[in-house]
Amino acid sequence: MHKGFYDAAEYGISGDGKTNNTEAIRRLVSVAEQNGGGTIYFPPGEYVTGSIELKSNMTLYLEAGATLLGSENPEDFPMIDHTVVPGWAAPTHAGFVTALNARNIAVCGRGTLNGRGENWWHKYGDERPRSIEFIGCENVLIENIQITHSPMWTVHPVCCNNVTIHGITIRNPADSPNTDGINPDGCSGVHISDCTIDVGDDCVTLKSGTQHDDYIRRHPCENITITNCTMQHGHGGVVIGSEMSGGVRNVVISNCVFSGTDRGIRIKTRRLRGGTVENIRVNNMIMDGVFCPIVVNCFYCCSTSPEDYDFASSSQKQPVRSDTPLFRNFAFSNITVRNASAAACYIDGLPECPVDGIQIDNFSVEMRQGDGVQPQAPAMTYEAEKAGKKAKGEGMFLRNARNVTMRNVTLSSVSGPGLTMEQCGGAKISSFAVCGAPAQAPVFRLENSDGIAVDQPGAKKLVQQSGCRDLRVSE
Repeated sequence: MHKGFYDAAEYGISGDGKTNNTEAIRRLVSVAEQNGGGTIYFPPGEYVTGSIELKSNMTLYLEAGATLLGSENPEDFPMIDHTVVPGWAAPTHAGFVTALNARNIAVCGRGTLNGRGENWWHKYGDERPRSIEFIGCENVLIENIQITHSPMWTVHPVCCNNVTIHGITIRNPADSPNTDGINPDGCSGVHISDCTIDVGDDCVTLKSGTQHDDYIRRHPCENITITNCTMQHGHGGVVIGSEMSGGVRNVVISNCVFSGTDRGIRIKTRRLRGGTVENIRVNNMIMDGVFCPIVVNCFYCCSTSPEDYDFASSSQKQPVRSDTPLFRNFAFSNITVRNASAAACYIDGLPECPVDGIQIDNFSVEMRQGDGVQPQAPAMTYEAEKAGKKAKGEGMFLRNARNVTMRNVTLSSVSGPGLTMEQCGGAKISSFAVCGAPAQAPVFRLENSDGIAVDQPGAKKLVQQSGCRDLRVSE
């Protein structure tokens, strides 16, 4: 046998789809660890197992036709809590494939991880294992495999450094709860490329823990690239937050296709969460059949305790505190959207801490038409939840934003104003066109905003404003 190569079939591991191989696989991992690592190879077959914990310098390789089936026994997935990882906030079962403080680890091949999530979906979220969860690891590669029926989030690197996720396919049923695709959490140096993701929740989500996650929130999620991916269904294509207390920064999202995701790019937080999200660039995107292509929402109040709910969700200006989240420097360019149903864009900042620095260039949105289009909420906000508010074919909405630049925007078949700005400051708008809107609707509706400049011929006839100061509009 070649040194460093371990064929599972030669170590008493059965691919009959029935035998529970959990202990046999753990023994094999132990043998490989004692020899300094190597490749654990699964030939074609169906292998039932619980959690597989990789060690440093170790590759799990699934040959085409090889499927790992999640054990139906919860005891085959050990618990992770603060006694295992100091500062770990929510006890949970270890991942289907997992590692802790390991270096140089990989999961590769053309085989499949089937988490058999139907055995877990009835449980509360944090009680369920992730399909792949690496914690505190360095030099991680996940490549080419297929993952399906994840019990919870599918790929969850936590506080890892130098993570490459390439060419994988994730498919979870549309109605499976919280089965996000790829969720880097407090990670640095993450490269996600050439993946296909079709899931029951967000497709890719960048996180950095909540205010209660003493372990994760010490690590910002930073220096991230996401490119050449296809996102299908799910609640969001690429999402940031709402767990972002450690901050998220320096993110490039490019050359992706979103089909039928509820939202396209979705950035969300609330008061008490803290953290800074900054330097986000989105370029060259195609979206089809989304509710709303761009959402920046500072009133995402899911999981807020009852005693904090009124404060977190208040539309009134509150004092700026250490746990006030900060959003700044977002750029969106070369985005083409067809069949959007709720709104073209929804940005809602905090009155005490507006979203600062938004650039939107070459943005083309065609709203879906027809009697069969159902109103949808562009973003999950306190206001919408309280009023039961849903939108149908609305234009761009910005509130509590400053230092905004828009160029070369084209909206088709919107039901009202093309652009609504409330309580905004310092905006420059040019080459903004609306086609197919109601004749009586203004292109621009500006309210209680300062320093707005609309620079295009005939703009003065297209503006409806109230309570604005230093408004500069071309004749």
